[in-house]
Amino acid sequence: MTAIVEPDASQRGILQAMLHGSSAVGSMDDLASLLQQNPQEYAVVIGPSITTDDAATLAQWARVNRPDLGVILLRNAVDANALSVALRSGMREVV
Repeated sequence: MTAIVEPDASQRGILQAMLHGSSAVGSMDDLASLLQQNPQEYAVVIGPSITTDDAATLAQWARVNRPDLGVILLRNAVDANALSVALRSGMREVV
């Protein structure tokens, strides 16, 4: 399964429709609860409304505690900073 975290309800709905069968939440706290309740989750898609720093914190945690969990960062515009943070924190993809 794939988990989506995106505070904006309309964007969250679009992402969930694109990723059929995914679970979507609106905050990083809700995501933490979802991941704790569902250890079979294999990917987290972080929506564009989540800050890069919050996404990096999750990716760093996942790299140590759940190395099988892929973290994918979605951005409205990809810049060098987002790519640099993603690379350092262990995210699998930036889109």
